[in-house]
Amino acid sequence: MDCYHVHRGGNSWDTVDVLNGAKLPVIHMNDYPSEPTYDKLTDADRVLPGEGVCPYDYIVPKLFEAGFRGGFSVELFNKGYWDSMDADALLKKSFESSVLVLSSALQKAGHY
Repeated sequence: MDCYHVHRGGNSWDTVDVLNGAKLPVIHMNDYPSEPTYDKLTDADRVLPGEGVCPYDYIVPKLFEAGFRGGFSVELFNKGYWDSMDADALLKKSFESSVLVLSSALQKAGHY
């Protein structure tokens, strides 16, 4: 599953709980900005977790409750990041922002 593509496809986050989360090995937690609209987004618009409007506080607990215990990954095709950070710095920032978003979402839901 890919958070960016769920949004990009115009899908509802309410459908997450129909998944068998235990069967998902990994989820791409690519965030996205509020603009452009979902149907105009491109892969280059993906941003780091927490820098966009993806409702992780809603999605992550639903995935946890659906049995997901797999891994999370970040895919960035945003040239702005590549131009402003080397690979090590971007990897570190991706990890830190992911941990912050996931920890916050699970804490708010009482799972962590």
